[in-house]
Amino acid sequence: VPKSVTPTNPIRPWKKMGLPKLAGKIPWFVYIPAAVVVALIIIIVPTAVVLSRPKYKCPPVLTATSPSAFCSAEAGSIRITGDGFGSAATVRLVSEANKNATFNALSVVYENATSLLANFGAQQLPAGFYRVYVSNAANCENAEAADTPRIEVRPLVLAFFVDPPTIYNGVQIQATAFTSGLNRDVASAILQGPAGNAIPIAVSNDTSSANRYLLTIPSGLPAGTYQVAIRSSTGCSATLATGITVTDTLTITLGLVEPNYIWNAVDTAITITATAGSFQQVPRVYLTPSGGAATNASARRIDSVNYGGATSLTAVIPSGLTLGSYDIVVVNPTGEVGVRTAAINVVATQPPVIDNIVPSYFDTNRNATIYGARFEANATVVSTCYDPALATSLDMPVSNVYVASSTQIIAFFTVPTGFQAGYTCTVRVTNPTGSNFLYSAVSTKSPSSNFGTVRAATSLVVHRRGHASVSIKPTRSAKFLVALGGDNGTLSSPLRSVERASLDRFANLGTWSERSDYALPTGISYATAINVGSFVYLIGGYNGTRAVDTMYRAEVLSPDDIVDFDISVNVLTAPGGFSQGLYFYTVSALLNSSDPTNPSGETLAAPAIPVQLPNVNLLEVSVSWQAYPGARGYRVYRSPVAGAGVGAMELLAEIDGGAGGIYNDNGTVATSPASKPLSLGAIGRWMLLSDKLNVARYAHSMQSIVPANQNELYVWIFSGRNQSSFFNDYEYLVFNTASNPPSITTTWTAGGVLTHTGGTPLTPVAYQGSFILSSDDLNIVPAGSKFLFLASGEQSSQTLSSGFYSFKLSNSTPSLGDFNEIVVSGSTGVKNTRSEFCSIQAAGFLNIIAGGAPNSPTTALNQVINAKPNSVTGVGVVSFPSSAWNPSGSLTASVRSLACVLESANIFFVGGFTGTAVTGVVGQVSQ
Repeated sequence: VPKSVTPTNPIRPWKKMGLPKLAGKIPWFVYIPAAVVVALIIIIVPTAVVLSRPKYKCPPVLTATSPSAFCSAEAGSIRITGDGFGSAATVRLVSEANKNATFNALSVVYENATSLLANFGAQQLPAGFYRVYVSNAANCENAEAADTPRIEVRPLVLAFFVDPPTIYNGVQIQATAFTSGLNRDVASAILQGPAGNAIPIAVSNDTSSANRYLLTIPSGLPAGTYQVAIRSSTGCSATLATGITVTDTLTITLGLVEPNYIWNAVDTAITITATAGSFQQVPRVYLTPSGGAATNASARRIDSVNYGGATSLTAVIPSGLTLGSYDIVVVNPTGEVGVRTAAINVVATQPPVIDNIVPSYFDTNRNATIYGARFEANATVVSTCYDPALATSLDMPVSNVYVASSTQIIAFFTVPTGFQAGYTCTVRVTNPTGSNFLYSAVSTKSPSSNFGTVRAATSLVVHRRGHASVSIKPTRSAKFLVALGGDNGTLSSPLRSVERASLDRFANLGTWSERSDYALPTGISYATAINVGSFVYLIGGYNGTRAVDTMYRAEVLSPDDIVDFDISVNVLTAPGGFSQGLYFYTVSALLNSSDPTNPSGETLAAPAIPVQLPNVNLLEVSVSWQAYPGARGYRVYRSPVAGAGVGAMELLAEIDGGAGGIYNDNGTVATSPASKPLSLGAIGRWMLLSDKLNVARYAHSMQSIVPANQNELYVWIFSGRNQSSFFNDYEYLVFNTASNPPSITTTWTAGGVLTHTGGTPLTPVAYQGSFILSSDDLNIVPAGSKFLFLASGEQSSQTLSSGFYSFKLSNSTPSLGDFNEIVVSGSTGVKNTRSEFCSIQAAGFLNIIAGGAPNSPTTALNQVINAKPNSVTGVGVVSFPSSAWNPSGSLTASVRSLACVLESANIFFVGGFTGTAVTGVVGQVSQ
């Protein structure tokens, strides 16, 4: 620019350059020549571009993340450190297991070139390992390498149930928290009460599962609903909004638990009673260390709970418990609670056991012998009787207790003035150490021959006649009656139906239940049944067209033979079908057709596990189980809807294969109401044995004894008929009861024609009465002796036989010789004869109960007649008084073709035909 060009003396370059004049005053730099301007642009613009270029690396370098692990539902923010991060960087996580599973950060805060804060919000990432990727721009993202930072997403953490859900605040209780995703990594647990205050509580691992925790719930908590929160060492929280309900009121009063001394080396069956309030189907029962103070003891849910009625439960205490005192807690499905403090004592030595009491009834003050094991010197004996009319308990004094040996006690029982016939009584033996055993049951009886007062029991589900009935004991404390087959009133329409009902310790009968999927293989009526060990045998009968020679066997299923299973909760990537609420799950095993005891059958269901699902529609329940020996598959059962009780579970899935497995339930599959899990008292599949009768027959009678060899059982079949003929023969079979299942050492063997004195054949009959009487039943019978009696029956001419015969049985052979014919007071053997009755020996009396006339099928009797020997000679001659076979009592209704069972010192009369219709009425009387 020429020096002459100054702001005070401007030149007019446009004049010299021929440019048009611009209005106004122009700054000096406008007069710069164009060539100079172009030169300046060439120099300045590239420099400006360089100076404004972004400062990041491509690709960026990643060195670490914080945290390196987080919980599935708690992703939140992740700090990423490294180098070369740009201010517009983006962040994503990619699953190592599934490269298509990518989760983008919702926002990224650029802190500096070496630090980013990526926010993933409330996204729920499936559990697993993820690689971290940072992108500064397109095609400017870190590549995966061995040292690329990875983040562990731990499984979704949930608390889905606290067991028990209702807790009485008068005792300290160890509860079990069922969780998912924690895997033994727990740092703390907190209760948040109705006042909003946080209460830290002790928490420890339950050794039975990686996701179960023992919570010590202190006594004295205010009543109300409490939130339960369990937190892991990594900060993952499992929170149950309505974790427990604390109550200050006990609505069920629990009586003594029997037995109350438990040997910790074996599973032990117990009975729990309610003396006030009532049980609902089906309560949950819990075992917790008394005071919650036992440091090594685990709170346990008691398995194999059986509902015996409003006042009785049976259950199984597991082996392996830590020694000490335990409380029993019972929680109804409807929330009522009962607690028995110091209910049981777990000890290291076996408590005593009672196997039998002779006599099994008391009609006057007398000595009785108690047989069992592990009786100690100075043991005590007490007896408590139940009056069914008043529904109350009364004490029967016991004195002069003499412990003869570790297996035998002799004691004197005094029947108090005012005691009535028909009481059912328990007897307890207590050793000096406090360990004891309660035996059920003996009874009180009138010294006269009169039958006791019959009381009504619960009725059958299926009305029937001509059925068989037995009692079974799946555990020492759990007892059931079982009704098998029969018909609907027409011989050509036999039933396959099988049903059962439980008994409490005072022989009160529970509700009958039937399982159509575990019925007999074919309809059978007028068969006989016997329980041997843990098996029921059904022998002979009529199949609707003819008599059969078959013998079927079914196993009484054991609560020890169950599937070991567990559950957890997983996160889904797509919505499932669960509603919020409480569900129950269980698993059973399906057995192979070659199974030796339950072919093609199913085990009892394992104790149910609860899961409380929150209001999160991205969950599935994973049910896993261990392999069960001999399984061909498994069944998974679940509550059909949230809130349905444990007794409402239905079939969810059936899985083939015997190995352990997993079934994932996302809630979209409906359960099947047609199939429900098997519970205590169930009988397995029926198996047709190769051992058959020599003669097909029905309407026969059966008896059995244990001979000198205590591991044997002799079984006899007498008389009966087929479609056209009546029989007067017998067959016998011998079991070896030491094996499981019992082996048959002598198959059905024809014993020949039944004869009496001089070899005279007995009259061929059906519906014949038979009885066994031993020195255990009647003290006039020589010690160790057993007598078999045959009485009355229907002849082929539709007339009645009054024959009455006795035979002294051998303790070493089942073969029978000539019977002795018994004449009562110079007249025929049995007075008041009838057909289609039931016969049973009880308290030394031979009882013929109800029945009817063969030529009058539309009539029935309610009359009971009985006979009791008044002398027995050593050679086996038995005589009866003139009062024998006189009427001695009656049932509440007339009936024929009924079944009778003696169990727990009570005779039960089951079903039958009234003359016009089949009935399901059941009655009972103390023996």
